[in-house]
Amino acid sequence: MQKALITGINGQDGAYLCKLLLAKGYHIVGSYRLNQNSDNSLKNLISLNIDINSPQIELINLDLTDLNAISNLVEKYKPDELYNLAAFTNTSQINPNIIEINTINGLSVAKLLESIEKYSPQTKFCQASSAYIFAPSTELLIEESPFNPLNLYGISKLNAHLSTNYFRTKGLFACNAILFNHESPLKTDQFVFRKVVKTLYEIKVGIKDKLSLGNIDSCRDWGYAADYVEAMWLMLQQNKPEDFIIATGKKHSVRDIIQATLQELDFQVEWQGQNEEEICIDTKTKKVLIQINKDFYRPNENVSLIGDSSKAKKILKWIPKTSFNDLVYKMIKAEKDKNLI
Repeated sequence: MQKALITGINGQDGAYLCKLLLAKGYHIVGSYRLNQNSDNSLKNLISLNIDINSPQIELINLDLTDLNAISNLVEKYKPDELYNLAAFTNTSQINPNIIEINTINGLSVAKLLESIEKYSPQTKFCQASSAYIFAPSTELLIEESPFNPLNLYGISKLNAHLSTNYFRTKGLFACNAILFNHESPLKTDQFVFRKVVKTLYEIKVGIKDKLSLGNIDSCRDWGYAADYVEAMWLMLQQNKPEDFIIATGKKHSVRDIIQATLQELDFQVEWQGQNEEEICIDTKTKKVLIQINKDFYRPNENVSLIGDSSKAKKILKWIPKTSFNDLVYKMIKAEKDKNLI
């Protein structure tokens, strides 16, 4: 039985990867960090109908700022595969904790790799890297595109990315999955895709009145998380460790998410105004459904990061299975399945 260690198993990607590997017969060791509301720490696993009490799963509370604990974990389990999915993602705070971000997203990765080298050199390692390590470009981004992160998250992820490449030169099977934006019903509504779908659904069923957003013409390359974790697994089934961009190669705006969701929920709307004065009105009720709030604008959000996953298609035989409209449908269906009506 293959043994996989997944850090951040309680996150979106960790939960989907856990489900995938369990179906393939793996024994899973999953680490997670207890949050302030510890009762919800494993809710993503439970929502995917994963039996967290199964003998096939071991769950461990791990603080990735405790570098000694990381070494002890690798030394104890010596996994066949290690997927590092844990990361500090909430870097939009006014005063983000730079030390914590770089420790969790960067230094902990170097410690994982150092521990593998010392205690478990046969372990295959996959780092969840990010599109935000790249310099902005109007062209499709490839694995060799220049690096120039524009925020703290991207900087910390680049640190981890380079550490992974360094340990690969030392002989470890270490690779980076350069993940572009990927969504699912497990994402919180701190992220704009889920925020749009969740709020518009709640407006439809009478729970909320209005959706406030920043720049709705901001564009990204959005895919489905369950597709992307499959690519990470495929990367560790290869004979040679390599980095791969995992992306759809298609650009969509926040406005596209809005339009697709409004259509799926059978809203009849019209748009009025421009820029920060633009509003979306329900033509049946004459109520404002969506308004622009400049407080939600973020630095560098006009930058489009679109990935070319041709290498993954050629070598891994991987292509994203879920279209943009299918993703919107999945997100809406998940809201409906919560029996809010």
